[in-house]
Amino acid sequence: MEVISPGSRRRDRIDKRDLYEQHGVQEYWLIDPEAKTVEVLCLESGTYQLAGRWQPGERAQSRLLKGFEVPVTPLLGGA
Repeated sequence: MEVISPGSRRRDRIDKRDLYEQHGVQEYWLIDPEAKTVEVLCLESGTYQLAGRWQPGERAQSRLLKGFEVPVTPLLGGA
């Protein structure tokens, strides 16, 4: 999981994503407090594909770890 901050937006969304993709990291979570979203990217045929995008009040789910889900609100600093 990566928490995106204003100073690391490019690094997390592009640079780290490309690096993790090249090294075969199967799943990449991006927590974006500014957009108020959690995105899960899954590696398919060597390329990340968006598995889902969730907002406060929803539960983000892993494709890699069956049954693993996390409430989005606390990840974004909410109660």
